[in-house]
Formats: sequence, structure tokens, C-alpha cells
Amino acid sequence: MSFLGEDIPPGAVGQQWEEAAKAIFVLRQHQNSRAITSHRTFMSAVRFVARCANGRALSAVTPEVLDAACELIKESTDSEAQQYKLCCMVAEFARQWCARYGLCHVDLSGYRFCNVERPDNYGGPSNFRLDSLAALETESSRVLSERSLALLGELYQKLPKDHVYRIYILLLIVLFCVGRRFSEVAYLPRRCIVRRADGNYLRYIQTKDAGVHESRDFLLVPIPSLTCNLLRDIIAEIKWSSRSNYAVAKEMLKRHGPDLRFLEGVAATKPLLQKDLLRIGLPGQCLSSTGWFAKNDRIKLCASKRGGRPHNYVLKQDVVEYCQRHYHSWLLAPLFVVDGRGYGLTDLLFLRQYGVSSGFYAHWIVQPISHSMLTTTLRYLDEITTEFCSSCFDQDFTSHDFRHTLNDALDRGGLSDLMQTEYFGRKYAADTKVYQHSSPQYRALQLRKKIKLGEVGGAIPDRAMNLPVDKREIYLNSEVRAVHDLGLGICLHVWSHGPCPRHLECASGCGKFSWLRGLEGESQAEQVAEAKRQICSNLLVLCNAFDDRVGEVGGVEPWVSHLFTKIKNLKQLLHETDEREADFDQYGSYWESIVPGAHKLDRIKIDKAYKYYLTHHGRYLSLVEVVHG
Repeated sequence: MSFLGEDIPPGAVGQQWEEAAKAIFVLRQHQNSRAITSHRTFMSAVRFVARCANGRALSAVTPEVLDAACELIKESTDSEAQQYKLCCMVAEFARQWCARYGLCHVDLSGYRFCNVERPDNYGGPSNFRLDSLAALETESSRVLSERSLALLGELYQKLPKDHVYRIYILLLIVLFCVGRRFSEVAYLPRRCIVRRADGNYLRYIQTKDAGVHESRDFLLVPIPSLTCNLLRDIIAEIKWSSRSNYAVAKEMLKRHGPDLRFLEGVAATKPLLQKDLLRIGLPGQCLSSTGWFAKNDRIKLCASKRGGRPHNYVLKQDVVEYCQRHYHSWLLAPLFVVDGRGYGLTDLLFLRQYGVSSGFYAHWIVQPISHSMLTTTLRYLDEITTEFCSSCFDQDFTSHDFRHTLNDALDRGGLSDLMQTEYFGRKYAADTKVYQHSSPQYRALQLRKKIKLGEVGGAIPDRAMNLPVDKREIYLNSEVRAVHDLGLGICLHVWSHGPCPRHLECASGCGKFSWLRGLEGESQAEQVAEAKRQICSNLLVLCNAFDDRVGEVGGVEPWVSHLFTKIKNLKQLLHETDEREADFDQYGSYWESIVPGAHKLDRIKIDKAYKYYLTHHGRYLSLVEVVHG
């Protein structure tokens, strides 16, 4: 670590500051393991103090020096949150390190910089109440407002179907309807809606986290029923308006070059004048002195019939070479390998004519819609809405904000984190948190409503339902202040008040652990499967301690009781999730079905451990009651 710099004096004084900073860094990490960002911020704060010391030794630091460092931080840092954090680090340096270890001659144990206030948006416990209307609001620039979505719908209805930007408006609506990434929508196949007995599905290719040459499969994701009809209409319009583009793509693949069918009726020796070139779709300035034909000496002169000024003209071969210059071999290269075959230009739903730098579109070449094309269109949205809509957009947004908006809507509607992760095609459930923009207060209020309706199981909901109605609200207000989705259940522990007392062993009898009752469909199936999997895992741990010589479980009884408690709670959760699973006992067979390549002995061990649980659960669970009683 290098602490010295131009603003730190060299020699013994600078060396003293550096050695002290290194020693404090080691002590901070040893006493309480912290993130590297915390250490980096702390070192930045110490550097500000060293700069304001003006060459004095560390032992000569006074409150005035610390105040000067904090003032310098306020001048040098734009973010209020970062200013507050650095000033807090200066106070920590003074009180916790200089005062405690006697590094300075002056007592700094009570130091605090008074000229800074904690920002409202700074992390930590907030000061607004759960019964405030602000708890129901979503404040995020990544979520589109209802007004923005209404304007997008107005554009869909009023923008002419032959407008040059119409295809991009349709693409934005598809992004909102299905919540896929931009590349997944831009590379949709033409047959992208699949109808099955259980509903309509979107057929797409997951483009993230895979190489170009890696083989991929088409994936299916359910289409929300409220958007299905709209999505069908949009896909039908895209196919109708892109008929000519699909034909060009097919011809490009056939010729391995540009589509030159528009020149088929033109004789090779016929002079092509300006009006002829405009009729076949070339730009208006192609015969100018700055155009490609002039720069490449392709323009010829022919005499006027009336003896006037000669006319400029080109031949068919000149036009062919002009069109060839826009073609690139990568346009026909496969984008992906899907189901063992190349997936490219002729398979795509969204195609666009090739655009050149002058703003002209070459109709003899098509290409996929790129993100830069959509970004350019978004810059012109204000002009489009001014012309065709009643008002303009009041927020800026990107293509990925539609994914945030749909994810947040499904989260507010009660879809579990695991289901959100599965639906949006993510690898890790932790990534889903980034897309949830409802406040913790909103989640707590929603859970309180479900508890009152008897839709939540667990220790706290059960106690609440046993209380008189007039006291139930008071109890829930004190106990349900934070909500954390665990996949299988819900944790109500307020992490800002302290670490988890059960060390994340939620199903081991934790009073803060709860779960949703009365689930249906895929949500119910997911929770049932996860409960069975965890029961199998705990039985497998239990059977590893089984002593074949005496026919009993060896080891420490409290540890075995702990496993019995987890299995009991998970079986209760399984029963309340689906009453049909209350008597399920084939855990060994279930483990083999969900774990590919599971050892056959695992099935025997799990079944043996479950029989032991049924025989001895009264003994071990009574031991738990005695210990906790």
C-alpha cells in the first residue's frame, strides 16, 4: 500500500503518517472484518487529515486540523452522501484510533464535525414511518412512470405505420411486454409466440453468458396474459411491414451479396440519368461532385437532345459496384448456433434497411437492429411526441429500464424472488434484488396485510392470529418491520439492529422465520420442491452420524435435536403449502430424482434416517423444548 503522495511531506513525518495508516488498516480488518471499499474510504479520509496537518507530525493533530480536513472534504466532493461518509471516517480516526491508542497529544475522544448533516438518502435506519404515504411510493429512475407508459401507448396508436421510427416504438413495447434483454428481443425468431395448452409462451434465445460458437437452445417463457393480445398484434404488424426486408435477406443469402433484383430490367448499356437513379431508389445526391460515382470516375456525359448542356449518367455496372460497396460478409455470418444450425439474418423478426452516414437507407441490404440504432431513436422521442402526441416524456429511459419496470411490477404483485429469477432468466437470485424498487416499508406493509388474512405461517403470524383484534395491529407493528425473501420462506429480522441470531439457520426454530400459505400453480410447486430438497439434505446429514453398530445416531444430542427441529419445521411448511404432501415419506426416491448421478446408497441412508426420525422425534424434540424452556 502506498500512502505517500505529492500532498504528503516526504521524510520522517510522511513516513510516520504512512506507517500509522498501515497499522490502523490492519487493526480495522482484524477487529471487525470490513469490505475493501470501507478501508479505501477510510484511507482517503486519513489522507485529507494528513494534507491539512501541513507537515506536522501525527502527534500534533488537533481538532482544528480535523475540522480543516472535513471542510476540505466538502469542497472536494460533490456527493453529499460521500461527504458525510468521509467526515464520519475522520471522526472514527480521531476517536477510535488516535484517542484510544494515544497517538496525539490532544484528547480527541469526543471529536465530532458539526458542519455536516446526514443526507436523507443515506443508508441505515430511516426516520419515516410505515404508516406514511411515502412508504407506498416508488422512487427510481429505472422504473417507467404510468405517464411514460401511457405516452408510449399513444405513440403506438397515432404514429403512422409507414413512419421510419415506427419499428423502434414497436420494439420498445415488446421490451415492456416480455421483460427480456434488448439483445434477446432484437434477435427474436419470426415464430416467437408458441401456443400451448397451458398458455402462450415467448420463444427466444438467451444471449447472455455464452460465446458466439457455443450451441444454444430456444427457451420458452410465459407471456403475461394481460399483454398477450397486444403482443400478438404487434408481432403481426412487424411481420407485415417487414415483408420486403425478409425478401431482401433471403436474396442476400442466395447471392452472398446485395439484393440487385431492382436492376433486373435495366439494360447494361442504357444510360441511367438522375431521374432513373431516383426511380430505382438511389440517393438524390449520388451524381453530385462529392458522391461516390464522381470520386471513382464513374460519371459519363451524354449530349442533350436539344443541343443544351450535356447530362451526367452512369451504367448498370456502375450501380452494381456502388451497391456492392455497402455489403459486408459479416452480415450473413451466423449470429449463434441454435439446435445444431446457424441462426442468422434470415431467421430474425426485426430487420432494418442498411443505413449510411448521409442518413440514406440502402434498400438492397438489411441488417439486425442494433442498440445504437435504438439509442439514436430515443434521442428523437421528444420531436416525435411533439408532432403526434398530446405531451412529451418527462423522464429519460433506456431499453433496460423496461426490464426493471416489469420486474418491479411482478415483485409488487407478489411473485417470489425465485420465480422472478427463473422468469427473467438470471443465474443468481441475488441479482433480482437490483430490479426490485419497492421500499422495505412497502414490503412490510404488504406482509402485515397477508398475516391479517391468515395467508402467512410461522411463529409471529401464529401469535398474531391468537391475539385479540385490537392488540393484533400493535403486535404486528412492533414485529414486522423488515421483510427478506429467502426463496423457501420469509425472514422478518431487522438487519440494521444486529446480525442474525441463528446464523442463517432459518428453519431451525427461528421465531422470525415465516412462509406463505395457500400458494397455487408454479409458486406452490417451487416451494414444495424446495422444502423436500432441504428435508433430504438434512436427512443426509443426519444419516452420516448414524452408528450401524448400535443402531442409533451418535454424537452430541443438541446437534441431533437441532436437525430434528429443522426437519419438523420443514415438514410443517410442506404441509401448509400443499396438504396433499402432508404424508409424503419417499424422500430417498425423491433425492435420486432431483440429483443427477446420486449414489444409490444415498437413497438407503435417507430412508433409514427418516425412519429413525419418525421413531425418535418425540425424544429429541422434547429435549429442544427443555433447553429453550
